[in-house]
Amino acid sequence: MSLADAPSTTIAETEFTPSGSVPIPYTLSYDPSKITEGHSYALQARVTDQDKLLFITDTHIRALGENPDSTDLMMVKVQ
Repeated sequence: MSLADAPSTTIAETEFTPSGSVPIPYTLSYDPSKITEGHSYALQARVTDQDKLLFITDTHIRALGENPDSTDLMMVKVQ
């Protein structure tokens, strides 16, 4: 997450083409050396069709919390 008036830094990202229907399993790998103790981290997800945004997360989703190995991401349809 970013500080006030500062851009956020991406720690990890993944891109894939899902097969099947929801829920869609995903794996996100990151370099633990990029994690700073005491900082907060969040997840964001989006579903696109080429350059068109279809779904996105619209709530704060804390990462690296109590159960860092399992995080469900609820998404909303973009109007």
